[in-house]
Amino acid sequence: MSPISRFIHVRILPLLFILGGVITLYLGIHDIYLANTSTEWPQVEGVIQSSVVQENERQVRFHKRVTYSPQVFYQFTVAEQSRIGKKISFAKLGQGYPYAQDVVSRYPKGKVVKVYYRADNPDLNVLEPGLKGHQLWFISLVGLILLMGGIASAVWLNKAQKHDSNIFRMVF
Repeated sequence: MSPISRFIHVRILPLLFILGGVITLYLGIHDIYLANTSTEWPQVEGVIQSSVVQENERQVRFHKRVTYSPQVFYQFTVAEQSRIGKKISFAKLGQGYPYAQDVVSRYPKGKVVKVYYRADNPDLNVLEPGLKGHQLWFISLVGLILLMGGIASAVWLNKAQKHDSNIFRMVF
């Protein structure tokens, strides 16, 4: 293995895993924090402006994958300024049509709803505050696994490089 290839495997790849883990872990913890604190945010009345099921198509290898997501827009006023919100929950919403239709049916156009907003940033708002589902924990868990895997591989590869350079012929 060339010195450049060895450097990439021993230093760069573990660093990328560590960096990806830190970013993912931060995003997961941040969303959990927002979800937890959102139950204490001020609330105002809002009105649903539109509520539809959006079909999302993407190509996966040789076939199309279709997912569905609820698109709900609501209008509310804070400090005499009208605002439009679209966040239903901090949890990632399901991708199946029955789930999206259920959410849309709970928020029909014209319905008066409670809108929870962050006092220092009313553009951060949500209809369903708090933790819902396991998706937020899952993101943090993925971040933790990436972080720990990056650290473990950095330590192992560094020790392996110092003790026996032949180990790289077996691994790579």
